[in-house]
Amino acid sequence: MRKLFFIAFILSTFLSLIAQEKDDSKSQIYSIAPNFHLDFLNYKSTEEGKSRVDLFIQVPYTNIQFVKSGDKFIAKYSVNLSVFDESKSNIIKNNIWNETVTASNFNQTSSYKNFNLSLRTFQLEPGNYFIRCVVEDIDSKRNVASEHTLEVLPFSEEVSLSDLLLITEIIETDEGQRFVPNISQTVESNDEVINFYFEAYSDSDRVAKIIYGIKDKNENQNYTHTITKKLNKGTNEILGSLQYPSFTFGEYELAVRIEDTTGTFLGGMGKSFYARVIGLPRSVTDLQKAVDQMKYIAESSEISYIERAESFQEKLERFLKFWEEKDPTPNTKANEAMLEYYRRIEYANRNFKAYRREGWQTDMGMVYVSLGAPDYIERQPFAIDSKPYEVWDYYNINRQFVFVDYTGFGDYRLTNRDYRDLNRYRY
Repeated sequence: MRKLFFIAFILSTFLSLIAQEKDDSKSQIYSIAPNFHLDFLNYKSTEEGKSRVDLFIQVPYTNIQFVKSGDKFIAKYSVNLSVFDESKSNIIKNNIWNETVTASNFNQTSSYKNFNLSLRTFQLEPGNYFIRCVVEDIDSKRNVASEHTLEVLPFSEEVSLSDLLLITEIIETDEGQRFVPNISQTVESNDEVINFYFEAYSDSDRVAKIIYGIKDKNENQNYTHTITKKLNKGTNEILGSLQYPSFTFGEYELAVRIEDTTGTFLGGMGKSFYARVIGLPRSVTDLQKAVDQMKYIAESSEISYIERAESFQEKLERFLKFWEEKDPTPNTKANEAMLEYYRRIEYANRNFKAYRREGWQTDMGMVYVSLGAPDYIERQPFAIDSKPYEVWDYYNINRQFVFVDYTGFGDYRLTNRDYRDLNRYRY
């Protein structure tokens, strides 16, 4: 039964990767998660009473559709970027543009290292804003929306810092140094250096201590480095670099703190980033939790084998070995089965959370992770003569799942009793 279950999963994985979007909005409501990266950076503006905000949008080549044109491959997508006030009722700024990406060969289109980067700059008054960004692939018509809150800083203190920009690569040119921004905010676990750029604004000339630090997700201070630097009145551009022994798998925070020569705090700024193992999804930040979440695709004996590992490294190797055997394209660096599985886990956690349970642990999460997005959804959230319910249809496997909210608190339970392989995971 589990083999049939995995075949259903891998089939839905490939369908989700290659199928074009349908016009029926009902059928697509659970179909896709954001597949581009955004970063917002505050800088002091030359305009009185405003701050400059740089908005970077990074779209990986693997997430857009390339079409062969002559001896090249071309992809096109549009970006709709809107800045709202804090109440989301008024649009402050709106910018719509198209991007064209050209690759010289097919291997470039499928490399996880390649991406297209866009930059738009806004002058905004200090305060809180709401950002909505929609990226649409022009050829496939697939679109993805991402929403964020944004705090615009005033830079009114004696010493203020801009946001930190992580840097993937520093290129030396005749005109000086050029930076390749790291908008995905990820480093590889075997990296030993992290580079970053920021600006320090001072109301006078002064000598200051600049302390760089790296913390893990448990707030443990793993590494610090201090330099002494003269800050000139006005804007000081600073390129920072930290030699770090090695990053282990997980979340970190880069912190910059400025003090005067007596140790008095003048200003600070932080930036979260993620150290990943090549091929692992960005959403996997806790190895043990990722192992627990394998219950919809792995046998209990396979999970136990991974958990019996005597060290973190051994557990990671066993985890990767399991997914290596499920990889539908072993000749590429990306493991589509693993990436899709944990994309579904992430989506379930965002959309199906119930009381004391993460989304992947709920009945809706179980079905979504197992089978992917339904082809059609019927909703009755306010039925007078019955409990709220949803019906999910999967046409390719000729199955229907009915979920009922018996409590009225959004905890939808699966009513079907004939899908034993799924029902045995009920909580």
